[in-house]
Amino acid sequence: MRMFSLFVLPGLIVGLLAGPNIGCSKQSPQIQKSEQKLNETEELASRGPSAQAGQILVTDLAGQPVAGAQIMIGQRISEPFAGNIIVTDKSGHAPIPASWTTSLPVTVEAKGFVRTTFFARTPEDTRHLKVRVRPVADSSIELKGETQGYGKIRNDGWLDLGLVLPTMSRGQLAAIHITDVFAREIDVLSVLGNQQRIPSNLAVPTQTKTYMIPLQFSKPLYRQYFPAPGAYRVQAIHARVNIADMVGELRRGASILELVNRFSFTEVGIKNVTVKKGTTETPLPINETKLASTLDFVAPNFDANLDLFTMVMARSESDYFISDIKKLGPGERAKLTAPSGPGSRGLLMHLMRNRTKDPGDALRGASSATMSLAISAPTVGMTPEFLEIVPAPVRASQTRLKLSPPRNFLGLLNSMTYVVLSKVEPIGADNYKLEKTSPEWELYVNDWTTNVDLPEMPSGLPSMKAGQMRWEASFVGQPNESDRPQAPGPEGFEKATHVTRSAVDF
Repeated sequence: MRMFSLFVLPGLIVGLLAGPNIGCSKQSPQIQKSEQKLNETEELASRGPSAQAGQILVTDLAGQPVAGAQIMIGQRISEPFAGNIIVTDKSGHAPIPASWTTSLPVTVEAKGFVRTTFFARTPEDTRHLKVRVRPVADSSIELKGETQGYGKIRNDGWLDLGLVLPTMSRGQLAAIHITDVFAREIDVLSVLGNQQRIPSNLAVPTQTKTYMIPLQFSKPLYRQYFPAPGAYRVQAIHARVNIADMVGELRRGASILELVNRFSFTEVGIKNVTVKKGTTETPLPINETKLASTLDFVAPNFDANLDLFTMVMARSESDYFISDIKKLGPGERAKLTAPSGPGSRGLLMHLMRNRTKDPGDALRGASSATMSLAISAPTVGMTPEFLEIVPAPVRASQTRLKLSPPRNFLGLLNSMTYVVLSKVEPIGADNYKLEKTSPEWELYVNDWTTNVDLPEMPSGLPSMKAGQMRWEASFVGQPNESDRPQAPGPEGFEKATHVTRSAVDF
């Protein structure tokens, strides 16, 4: 998944008509209160199946066994002992070598999955390894259809839209990018013969709106894409935007991301969908739950060269869905939209990032992946605190990365460092520039580290074509020592309350 493409739409109308608290004290009271609330409102992450005695079990993130996975224990083949490469059977199991007695990196590689390295593992804490399905490269797993439930759309100066995206788990929240609401495919909306690129997961039901002249808008089908076939929960949120306000913002030169405060989210629908290879067609309701409640929020004070985005991640069963998003200035007040049901308000997510000089680059490039994130309970009067935004990773050599951990002024537990190598493909142009990112290698390190030495698999390093690759490094923090994952891995995001991430393209 990756966010905000619906904000470019009013630019079409302009073309037709215009002729931080970044660093604080030790364990702060706000973090302690927030953690209390999180513990009251969240369930513990579910645990996958256990491996058999003397065996390693490799599964995907959903708990399904991965057969034929190659596991290397150590930095390279036959070091520190002969026979340090094992292979999983049909049930996803592989025998633990008797020679493995010390803490070593463990790398898993399997067809159709992202290469994954878990550092500082012992046989005792390596009974179950989870790897991520590699996203398909050709957009062949598609969900499409209409968004339904708008009722009679009035010609009232407001444009009605439907935004479609999967719901997120608690762990996915802490790994989010600001662009995660955008589909990585583009559709075209035509108005009076003018064509505007918009994201494929945005539906525009057929409607006529008058702004000086009658204008017809129509792109009733959404298209959303998934990394693999399977069962998903998908949200469709009804958004409305005042056309005159949006035109005024764009005329004064506002960037796409500056337009977020002009959007009103009114209702949402969530549907369980089984997505198959190829195209799965299904309509999605946008009117199951009214977003009738509001949360009063005051942004912290922060440097004017930064941008803050605050999202309401409402709760639905064990997942979360977006019910509002606002771009806020230092000390700015906002009323955030949320469901009114008990326990449904979920969490607040706050993303702080450097302001881009060119608005067209706000959703693309290493700068779009660089940010500091804080997660809190939706408690009135609670001000988020952030880890500092850290410098980008440095490629010291082909097999070594140098990292710059943040200063821990917040008294957090330094739970893990997460590093990922991705292929990057720019898409779009002008004021709508996006990119597709495909993870090639994920690495999990206990604590916050300054160096990452890449294990040398027999298959070699992933192909690294100049200008098409990105290293990202995330430092993950959480308040409660008792919640530390037994060993670093995808589960390390489940209880994260703070993440600071930086990236470098090469």
